[in-house]
Amino acid sequence: MDNNKKESIIIFSDSQPSQQLTGIKTSDARRPNSIDADVLRSNIKNFLSSMDKVISSPLSIGGYSLDSIQINAEINAEGQVGIMGTGIKVGGQSGPAELE
Repeated sequence: MDNNKKESIIIFSDSQPSQQLTGIKTSDARRPNSIDADVLRSNIKNFLSSMDKVISSPLSIGGYSLDSIQINAEINAEGQVGIMGTGIKVGGQSGPAELE
């Protein structure tokens, strides 16, 4: 194998905003997009490092504290990694957050 050859990962993403957000029916087909593996690895590493800073110290307010937290991260067509939230670019989706 050629060590100089860039490795890539295929990410499948919506090509258009979802019907839920626009009210317009779009195809359910996902479009493939090739992302450089080193770029994706770096983005995931940065995301995990940032999340570690957020949740590494005990989270408590008043008499309440978190015993555990579950986070669903998304990777978009450009290889950006993040948490889905209000105001995010059109076209993403996220699973439920669960606290135990």
